[in-house]
Amino acid sequence: MHPWYIKQYNNRWFLMAYDAEADRISNYALDRIQNFNVEEDVAYIPNKEVDFEHYFDDVFGVTIPPSDVKKIRVLLQFSKKQYPYIVSKPLHHSQELVDAENCILAVEVRPTYEFTQLILSFGFDVKVLGPEPFKQEILANLRRNLQNYDEMQIDCTD
Repeated sequence: MHPWYIKQYNNRWFLMAYDAEADRISNYALDRIQNFNVEEDVAYIPNKEVDFEHYFDDVFGVTIPPSDVKKIRVLLQFSKKQYPYIVSKPLHHSQELVDAENCILAVEVRPTYEFTQLILSFGFDVKVLGPEPFKQEILANLRRNLQNYDEMQIDCTD
């Protein structure tokens, strides 16, 4: 691993490092690193290609999805109670007002686990209006969540 950048997200610091064997950038939570070894006979590979000032522009969080995951425009309808908070503290720099009367906003992101978790964290205060595949992903997550509360559920959750 060749450390290239650190970024804070969700009250945690992450190390962005180039993994030469996999030829990709990985992220590591600094507070979870328990030990490391410095390889004296391995030449450090410096960052000469990634502009980290814009590397995270299309995502929410620190995880960069594979290159085949394209940016989507997500339409979100918030409850009248939650809407003022989202307007005053945007979810993402791409956030735009679509319909103030109906509390509808849009963000343009490459969907990641962190973004899905953010949307789910709003519970009944948000409804994903589109695009349909992302809406279905959220719905599938909600259905799995409801299974945890099924009266017939006896086993531990997965």
